[in-house]
Amino acid sequence: MSSDEATSLSVHLRVRPLSTKENANPDAANIVRCSGDTILVDATARQQDSTSKRYMGSRTAVPRAAKFQFRSVMGPRASQADVFDTVAQTVLGAFDGHNGAVLAYGATGSGKTYTMMGCDLSDEGVMPRAADLLFKRKAELESIGKAVSLEL
Repeated sequence: MSSDEATSLSVHLRVRPLSTKENANPDAANIVRCSGDTILVDATARQQDSTSKRYMGSRTAVPRAAKFQFRSVMGPRASQADVFDTVAQTVLGAFDGHNGAVLAYGATGSGKTYTMMGCDLSDEGVMPRAADLLFKRKAELESIGKAVSLEL
C-alpha cells in the first residue's frame, strides 16, 4: 500500500486572488504567501486602523505570522483546471471502491462557489468537471465490457 493509499484525509488549499474591490483599496493587503505546500499568514503586514489601534477587534492583540502546511497549495494564479487536477484522483477513486469527498470550506466571499461551480462553461469548477470525468470513465469501462452503475 502506498503512502497516498494509507492517507485517510488530504487537505488542499486554494488561495483566491484579491477582488477588484480589494485591489482598488489602497489599505488592502494580501497577508497570505504561498510556497510549495505551505502558506505563511503574515498578519503583521496588515495595516492597523490608526484611529482605534485595534487588531482583530482587540486593543491588546498583537499580530504575528503563522505557517501552515497542506497536501498542496494553489496560489492566487491557479486556474480551475489546476484545482481540478489536484482532486481528480479522489473522484476517480470511486471506480476502485474508495470513498471520497471534495468540499469547499471558508468564509463568505472566499471563493467556494467559484471553485466548486465556476462562472461559465469556459471556466467550469470542480463539480462540472467531476461529473464529466465520472461519465467519461464510465463510458470507457463500458466500452471494454465492464458493467458500471453511477448514482449521483
